[in-house]
Amino acid sequence: MLRGTYHRRGEIEDAKEGREIGFPKLQFELFFGEHATAKDAEAFLVLAKDADIIGFEASGMEPRIKTLVQKLSDGGATIPRILPEGSSVFGEAILRGLQGIRKPIIFADIKPGLEDSLYNTFIDYVEKQELKAVLDFRYGDFTRAMRRIKLLKLFIEKPNAYREKIIAARLTGEAQKIIKKTKSLRAKDLVRIFFFLGGAHLPILSERSLPKGTHLHIAEPRTKHTFEQVYHLLRRKKQVPDVLYARMIVEDVLNEFLQQKYVTAKLTHAERMNHAPTILDVAHLIAQQMKEQEMRFLSEELGKIEKDHASSVTQSDAFFLPEQMDSIEQVATQKEMDLPDSLDDLAGFVSAHGPRWKIGDTTK
Repeated sequence: MLRGTYHRRGEIEDAKEGREIGFPKLQFELFFGEHATAKDAEAFLVLAKDADIIGFEASGMEPRIKTLVQKLSDGGATIPRILPEGSSVFGEAILRGLQGIRKPIIFADIKPGLEDSLYNTFIDYVEKQELKAVLDFRYGDFTRAMRRIKLLKLFIEKPNAYREKIIAARLTGEAQKIIKKTKSLRAKDLVRIFFFLGGAHLPILSERSLPKGTHLHIAEPRTKHTFEQVYHLLRRKKQVPDVLYARMIVEDVLNEFLQQKYVTAKLTHAERMNHAPTILDVAHLIAQQMKEQEMRFLSEELGKIEKDHASSVTQSDAFFLPEQMDSIEQVATQKEMDLPDSLDDLAGFVSAHGPRWKIGDTTK
């Protein structure tokens, strides 16, 4: 059993209580975790092996991939044939873990077509505006960066809240479809459905349409990034302090800085993907130590450097100028959070400068 596993909404009722004639009782278990590395996939698969049905988020997933994933589980496909181009390390590990597992797969999510198009339009807009806020910050316009990120608050909350309502409402129906056409499942008293969700989607637990008695599992204590803090506050209709909006921007700035500092062309795609969550953790841990005025000052410093070098620097693939890199690294030094020389040592930095956060804490 994984650390931190606990039950929410009470224990599952007796399997036979209230059961329809000829139809099993359903037990839903939501697994909240990251979906970036092979380790994240393995944490889910360890528990999913005991489930009768396995489920995933599926926004943006092509219908043909859904079909192929089920064929893989049934043993009728092989990994090389179904891996889409540019697959994540997490995705590859999930597919390898599902190969021949012989379990039905459900995708309870927004559907392809208008629903998916609207959601992805919102998300694309948010991502572009977040990048523009980082550029505003780099060019010294902290006020404009803050105005931009605060105007995004509806676009941050609404699309994800919409998806969570849809997922919660469709879990039972999607599972029932599978059971109705699977004789071995219909013969059971209890069918256990194990569904994977990204950690940021914890507010789904507040949805009234979530099946009664749903259990919650967490992979392990982890870092809660500023986006999640802001999103969770918005979902609970709480006021978001300006300092959190500022940290959202600075966390992205620091992530770009750390990627530029540590990630080289020598790293393979898998190595980059495996290091990405740790790099984001480091960015968050530094950003959360900064006050709003300190973040404004950093933006002004970066803007001055940009203006001083505007006519003398040739175009480069690097996001930050060398002097800007130095200014950003000084922030960590001033906070007594000196960065290690090696990318491999960043995990130790995260452990040293925690604390880590448990997903269940956000329900308070």
